[in-house]
Parts: sequence; C-alpha cells; structure tokens
Amino acid sequence: MKQKGVFFIAIVAALLLCTGCEKVVEFDIGETDRDVVVNSLPCTDSMLFVNLTYTRFFLDNREFLPVTNADVSVEVNGVMHTFSSREGANYLFNYLCTEGDTLTVHVNVEGKNEIVGGTRVPALPAIDSLSMILDTTMPFLNSGEVSFLLSDNATQSNYYYIFITERDSGSRWNEWYHKFDTIDTVYNAYINCMDLSITSSSVNSSEGILGYFNTLLFTDSLINGEEHKISMSIIIPKDTAEHPLQRDYTLVIESLSREAYLYRRAILQATSMSQYFAEPAEIYTNLGRGNLGIFAAIAKRVYPITFIYKETEK
Repeated sequence: MKQKGVFFIAIVAALLLCTGCEKVVEFDIGETDRDVVVNSLPCTDSMLFVNLTYTRFFLDNREFLPVTNADVSVEVNGVMHTFSSREGANYLFNYLCTEGDTLTVHVNVEGKNEIVGGTRVPALPAIDSLSMILDTTMPFLNSGEVSFLLSDNATQSNYYYIFITERDSGSRWNEWYHKFDTIDTVYNAYINCMDLSITSSSVNSSEGILGYFNTLLFTDSLINGEEHKISMSIIIPKDTAEHPLQRDYTLVIESLSREAYLYRRAILQATSMSQYFAEPAEIYTNLGRGNLGIFAAIAKRVYPITFIYKETEK
C-alpha cells in the first residue's frame, strides 16, 4: 500500500514537471506626462534647424512623437529670429551660422516651462597641406594614407572631431556570389592614427578592428598653439574582379564648441562597445536642470578624397 502511494506521488510529480503553465500578465503602461527633447547642432555648412520631440516610455517601440505646437526662436548676437517653417519635428530657420556668432535658443510649449540654451560658433579648423597616398603593397588590404596640417589657436581651448565617410555606390563585384551588387550607402571608414598627441587626449569609437577607430574626438591639450601634422590611414579592401576600382571618401574635420564636445564625448562613452560593464553614462545637456537635449555649435570643413586604382594595383 505504501509502495502504491509512493508510485502515485511520483506519477503526479512527473505530470507536473511535464506540464507547462503560462499566464499572460496585462501591463498597463498608462499615459505619463511627456517631456520635450530639444536637439540642434548649428553648423557652418547648413541652415539652422531645431528638432523637437516628446519622450516616450522605454518599453514603447513606436516612433518619437514630434512637437508640433512649439514657439521656437533663436537669438543671434542679440537679434531674435523666429522659425520660417516646420517639417515634422524640425523647426527651420533662414539662418546660416558664421564663426563667432553667439546663439541662444528659446523653446516654449504650452503647459511646459521655457527651455533656454546657449552656444558660440567656433572658428573653422585651420587646415593646410592635405595629401593622400595609396599603399597597395600589403597582401590582403590596401591602405589610403591621409595627412594634413592643423594650426591650433593658442589663445583658447579647442576641441576637434575627425571622421572619414565612404559613399559606396554603383555596381560592386561580389566575390562570394560572383556577381555585381548595386550599392548606395554612406558609412564611417576605419581610421588608424598612431599620433599619441591626438589619441592620448581623445575619446574614440571602435567597432572591432584593433587599433582602428570610426571617429577621433580630441582636445588641443597636447598640441596647444602648434601647427601639428596629423596622419592617418584608411583600410581599403583589395578587389579581385577584373574591372577598374574607385574608392570615394569624404574627410570631415570639425571644430566644436565646448558644449558640442561634451555632448559628443558623452555619446561615445555611452555607446562604446568596449565598455560592456561600464555604468550608464549621463548624456550632457546645456539646456538647464531637468531638461533634455542639446544646443551646440560646430564649424566644419569637408574634403573629398578619391583613390583610383590602376590595373597593376588591383
């Protein structure tokens, strides 16, 4: 009798182990008071716009809602400018930044406190003697060498941001499938910079290639007042197809306001893949306590770079 009881208990336990249970728990996110997020990086190469969106719950995967009823103005050297039109979340202004301009943004949304932030447009980076050399001697990769002189202003602290983009468009031979692919993408090329005066004071983004970075963000702490030569190389894949190859790049060199530097540094620290166990980084804002976003000026120089291979170099 006792054995039958033990056997019955064992059968019940086995059935319980083999039987799955599932319960759907309804979770009401609810509607909370959304905050306004202001994002604007006034730049010397484009017309000014201010992007306004509302925050959302972190489990909500819908698009950020645009703020469509805001009163937005930008004070330029003491003269007030109002936005000329709106496209979605972007409030557009008929104003192009120039070096030395002092800017203050004013954002008013019904039911919210006014959001105010200020910045000053830095001087354009002083660049000279830009040169390019293509190295095809390596067995598996080619290297595009880029160098230039950066003249730093000794009378103030300066902040720089450098990256190289590639526009990969047209038809490109796909060695794996032995066919031509149609490509049209823009992405950051990998940069290798061995200059410790730059890299030791920089915050860099990396995506898995040792010694190479997607961007260089640095201060002039080690090159203050110098005319400093910066050299870097780009990884260029070798091409095995029997057709001419051309690689088109764009070198972007930016002078940043202090606000833009602190903001970009926080973004890089927050998104760096090398910091798996790092604590969350607080994203810098210059819009006052309790507000979200950034209003920070940038002065930019853009240089097209093209490497064209000869038949003997493929």
